[in-house]
Amino acid sequence: MLSRVGFEPVARSLISAKAPVRGVASLDQVDQFGAINLRLPDATLPAKATKEYGLLLPASPNTFTQQGDVTVLWLGPDEWMIHAPLKKTHDLKQGLEAKLGGRHAAVTDVSDNSVAMELGGQSARRILEKGCPLDLHPRAFGAGQCAQSHFLQAVILLAQIESDRFLLRVRRSMSEYLWDALADAILKEGRN
Repeated sequence: MLSRVGFEPVARSLISAKAPVRGVASLDQVDQFGAINLRLPDATLPAKATKEYGLLLPASPNTFTQQGDVTVLWLGPDEWMIHAPLKKTHDLKQGLEAKLGGRHAAVTDVSDNSVAMELGGQSARRILEKGCPLDLHPRAFGAGQCAQSHFLQAVILLAQIESDRFLLRVRRSMSEYLWDALADAILKEGRN
């Protein structure tokens, strides 16, 4: 007979020992934040999730909503990423599962899958433009928008929190690569 073993989230990431980067832009870790992937293929469920479950889902593609310290990012027509403090993630997941029970939906804790970091400052957009193929000009990508893309070889989920502040989620295995690439871009931009 197999016993059930409880798994704790990965306590360290590959960038946990990295010092914040300061220069023409700043790069910081976003510690203790978890992520839940939410799939609601039934077209009526997003409206119900907003109304019945108290979870404000973005209505428009490539946007996000924020309620206090919980951010919900639109990933696709039936998929969202909930970015929340790690201490809230478990309760949030259990609450959603209970409320969505019996419906065709999926609520998956993917906190161990990725790492969050924040890039900020007046040169943050210019730094991202060095390795991200998205049109990041303010007329095309502004505060409140998000997209799945990449920075050089690292696949990222990018959200613009404010005009000069970006949240990036990256797979844990690529976090050190992304951190080093962004830090290098900040250093080189400072020399120009």
